[in-house]
Amino acid sequence: MTEPVSFALALASIPSIFVSCVDCLRYIRLGRRFGKDFGFCLAKIEAAQLRLTRWGEPFGLLENKFEIKGPYKEGDVIKAYNWLVQLEAAFEEAKETSDKYAKKQKERGKQQDLEFLNEDHELAPKTSTKKLVVSMKEITNKRQKHLSLPRKITWALYGKDSFDSLTSDIVSVTNNLVELFPATNPRLQELCLEETNALDNESVLQLVQVLKNDDEESNNTDDPMLSRVIEEYIEAHRLEFRNIIVDGSGTNQFGDEYGYQAGVKPGSIKVDGMSIRGTGHTHAGHAFYGSQGAWGMRSYARDS
Repeated sequence: MTEPVSFALALASIPSIFVSCVDCLRYIRLGRRFGKDFGFCLAKIEAAQLRLTRWGEPFGLLENKFEIKGPYKEGDVIKAYNWLVQLEAAFEEAKETSDKYAKKQKERGKQQDLEFLNEDHELAPKTSTKKLVVSMKEITNKRQKHLSLPRKITWALYGKDSFDSLTSDIVSVTNNLVELFPATNPRLQELCLEETNALDNESVLQLVQVLKNDDEESNNTDDPMLSRVIEEYIEAHRLEFRNIIVDGSGTNQFGDEYGYQAGVKPGSIKVDGMSIRGTGHTHAGHAFYGSQGAWGMRSYARDS
């Protein structure tokens, strides 16, 4: 049975355990058995690190300290310590599983099964997954510039089952950590917005897919707060028109046109470069018809 932990010990120990967990995430490598899932799983790992470092930022944990601003209970600090210990244990268990697999494969003479997949070789430079992974790494590396990561030992996950188990533990523990200190939510939302703004539109849409999971209790996402910020971002950038030149007379409409009781969800439009000359009517956007057909589409403009 685990001995109870004092508040003082929890407070003093949280920084080093947090660093250990970030260190484990930073140096995970994926084995060749991941195959076509490699890019997606790599993005999952980077998203998990992004979220964990985001949680630690308001407390100064990225500068090797732990300071709580705002009201808190000593019991919550002890809970945070216990959750981080649990996460560290999950990493150790994953490592043990990988070590056992590696030992068996070596005994069978199948060292080739222990090769790591290389990000530069496996992901084409201009793919959305590659761009997303690189962008998330840049964000976390910038956050961690004052964080001492002394261990730097590369370790591997060789199977999808181990990967799914570990990432599920990371999501669960991080959910609990976020909920412990609601006073940090405004800062966490700011960081989510910074993360989203640091990505190009294609990477934002790719991240939506990466964050999805099958856990109904987490609102079907690994990162509820970031997912909400992304939803708001997508809605704000749903219609994007740039470099539009109009030379002439006529009616020009940029945006969607909705019919009476159309009942549709708007799509996204991006137009970069359009030259309109002469006279006439120009409409760049979707036209959604209502239940009354074409007449119903414009019935909102008619006198009642």
